[in-house]
Amino acid sequence: MNIGPFLVENGDIAAPASAEAIANLKAAYPQLPREYVSLLQVADGFSGFLGESRAFLSFLLSESIGNANRGYEVESFLPGAILLATNGAGAGFFFTNSPELPWMRAPLIGMDELESQITSPALEAMIKEYVDTLDDYEE
Repeated sequence: MNIGPFLVENGDIAAPASAEAIANLKAAYPQLPREYVSLLQVADGFSGFLGESRAFLSFLLSESIGNANRGYEVESFLPGAILLATNGAGAGFFFTNSPELPWMRAPLIGMDELESQITSPALEAMIKEYVDTLDDYEE
């Protein structure tokens, strides 16, 4: 995975996740996508503004994904989805069980597939669409 599109300005980038942390996460979430595992091998979580945009993104640390998913009751509202990141303003970024559009951004409160704002076939594409959406809003 090319981490370039995810580099954050004035942000915090964690060290790569350990093999044990990745194995534990894959055991808890067998549907975890390869592209996300590749990201964990570069950085076990990061948060900050993406590039020069105003798009804030915070990828959860591998050890906090389980607690965040339980706390937001993701399985109750989006069965089969995994919360992996937030925008710091009430939206979550999820990997879902949809074969066509497995990546989704949806509100953390009132979580529902029908309320999803962005769906995408790939992680990088979802984040690019998120950044583009904010750039369009600023114009």
